[in-house]
Amino acid sequence: MFTLTAFAAFAAVDGRWKGEIKLPAKKQTTEPRKAAAILDVKTDGGKLTGTMQMGKGKRSRPAEIQDGKIEGDKITFTTVAKTKKGDRTMRWEGKLEGEQLHLQLAGAKRRGPGKVTLARESAQ
Repeated sequence: MFTLTAFAAFAAVDGRWKGEIKLPAKKQTTEPRKAAAILDVKTDGGKLTGTMQMGKGKRSRPAEIQDGKIEGDKITFTTVAKTKKGDRTMRWEGKLEGEQLHLQLAGAKRRGPGKVTLARESAQ
């Protein structure tokens, strides 16, 4: 049975979210890199659609969300980024906590690169 509470959880994630993601260090340094992360999402029932953009300046391009799902406060989706070396598929898992959305690359270390906390910028 579909409840009003479940509908509210779906709608709560709609909008634009911004944050900063930690990326693995380049070979020349041991310091992790940081890049802007922008997530624009919309829900339709348990389906999540939109784009995720990561990077700096001209290298920053949106990747369309594929296979997006939301179940309660849990979110999963896949992005495919076009790179010079071909397509790069990334599987994301996350949790909505109030006005923050915590995302992590599937398989990434809990506190290491591939983890981002996004704050709501605007609702759709």
